[in-house]
Amino acid sequence: MEMAVIRRLFADKGMQPAVAATKSLTGHMCGAAGVIETIGSVCALLDDAVPHIAGMTTPDSAGKGCDFVAGKPRELTVQRVLSLNSGFGGTNSALLLQKVA
Repeated sequence: MEMAVIRRLFADKGMQPAVAATKSLTGHMCGAAGVIETIGSVCALLDDAVPHIAGMTTPDSAGKGCDFVAGKPRELTVQRVLSLNSGFGGTNSALLLQKVA
């Protein structure tokens, strides 16, 4: 579901956002997953680095048009982070964070 949202918001308009997945680094933290991802998102904004997707070698076709950060973290000027989360029982959230001067 997250890839469909990313494609609709960005890839279909010719943009290629860097895509990361913190769950691949931490495992599923159940109720704390969203908080952990938010901390990682703030760190990306502060450090200008995007965490990598652990274990990813080749994305599947659902990720067409997206720039997956695989292998190692990537230094990148980060201005905004969009965190998409899907939880148990159909709970979904989207959090947009922006760096301010």
